[in-house]
Amino acid sequence: MSLELSINELTAAVKLLTTVMSTVAEDGEVSPGNTTGEATSGKRTRRTKAQIEADNAAAAAAGATTASASATSSVQTNNTGVVQYVIIDKHNTAAAIQPGEIVPSIDGMRVVTQAEYEAYKAQKAAPATTTQVAAQVAVPTFQELTNRLVAIHSKGGNEAVMAVLSAFGAASVPALAQADQAALFAKIQEVEVKLGLAQPAAAPAANLFG
Repeated sequence: MSLELSINELTAAVKLLTTVMSTVAEDGEVSPGNTTGEATSGKRTRRTKAQIEADNAAAAAAGATTASASATSSVQTNNTGVVQYVIIDKHNTAAAIQPGEIVPSIDGMRVVTQAEYEAYKAQKAAPATTTQVAAQVAVPTFQELTNRLVAIHSKGGNEAVMAVLSAFGAASVPALAQADQAALFAKIQEVEVKLGLAQPAAAPAANLFG
């Protein structure tokens, strides 16, 4: 219900109540402060059904108007005259609120500078790194990774395997068991691409695997 509609209903209800009270005054005026409904003549005036309905309608309209006004006052608008930048971390989103637009009320929302907003958007739009992509897929077991290193050795020799070992400061393949397996998997895939290895093939173990 809009505020204007609530006010109109309240006005109509008040007019109806005024009419009813005027009718009561014709039967016998009620003295100021007399809440018992007794006329000044001392004779009690019985409230009619119309009077009761009018009172109820006026009270309901007044309550609706108050609720509508309260809801309207709780809505905030960007009246700063400039774009307002906000970030909602728990929803992984950011927004630029133009002047005159409604400012959302969300827990955890924080107002930031334009530079912070642009940096946040750039970070979210940046493609995932090889390590991040590897972490999102199932990482093979260390034995499976070892088999792929064997295939790499068969294709590129010790130099190709050392490209993986040196990335983790390892002197031999068994030492890679202590490395981050997702990162190791990503590095192995990188070397496989360079060597053109679509499907690693089985190969005899070399000295580096001892």
